Amino acid sequence: MLVWTALFMVVLIGCAALVIDLGVGWTSRRNLITTTDAASLAAAQEFALGGNGCGAVASAYVASNAPQATMTACQRAGNTVSVDAEENITTSFAQVLGLTDFDTAASSTARWGAPAGATGLRPFGLCSEAPGMQQFLGDPLTAQIHTIDYTKDSPDQCGGNDVPGNWGAIDFNAGANSNNDTKDWVENGYDDAVFAGTVGGTCAAEPYACYEGDTGGVTGVSNETRALANSGQYFGLPIFDYAEDNGANSTFHLIGFARVRIVDFEFNRQQVDRFITLEFTPGLITGTCCNSGGPSSNASVIQICAVDRKNLGAC
Repeated sequence: MLVWTALFMVVLIGCAALVIDLGVGWTSRRNLITTTDAASLAAAQEFALGGNGCGAVASAYVASNAPQATMTACQRAGNTVSVDAEENITTSFAQVLGLTDFDTAASSTARWGAPAGATGLRPFGLCSEAPGMQQFLGDPLTAQIHTIDYTKDSPDQCGGNDVPGNWGAIDFNAGANSNNDTKDWVENGYDDAVFAGTVGGTCAAEPYACYEGDTGGVTGVSNETRALANSGQYFGLPIFDYAEDNGANSTFHLIGFARVRIVDFEFNRQQVDRFITLEFTPGLITGTCCNSGGPSSNASVIQICAVDRKNLGAC
């Protein structure tokens, strides 16, 4: 009985090693994956804003989220950054089988760039050819303030004579109750993704980047816009390079997004007196990466693109 009991205890402890020690290792690795995800996203954000994400940022996130782990690598390649971390696990039951410890590791790669699609947008489309927008797009990573007049300086800007203004309300979902929708989007942002195409593209070639609009549809949302301006909140606005038709029949071809806050505006006077003054400040908006065919802007998005250093195809 003693012999059988001893043999049974070895089997029992071996099972406990598999269940408990390997379970601890699995839990540790799951936490380590979350840690490298957070560290790579933080590093990507720092790089997107012109800093060094592999300086103190990534290691600080690893130390904060997994104090027993060690960051073993942080490497940038183009617009991606990979963070690796490792943690040594001391076993409990598996020591009977001669296994005193083992290592668990994780790797995450994040990328950053111009948004291919964005969420939380406000429904004011900005003409890329307007004078204020041209100044902004010429130096997008510098914080700046521009007043964009509604009336065009040149009749061929963003659609020519068919489209009266340098900005207008965009109907993101082509809904029938567009005025109430516009008010809601000004207050809260548009929940679903809005997508951008390439500079010089057409709605025939890029239907996903074309949205209905109302070039005069901002006149009914002054109260909501004033509340948004008073909040000091930064948010994303779509940029268009071409529009056709006018009023509720207009269609905008979007090419990118800008991160802004409203400084001042006038929507309700005659067209020549209407304007919107925006502060353009580089930063992140929510969305999907990346649009290589749009203009250089001040809005960036970050996202995890790989959790395996050997498989970076999605990056």
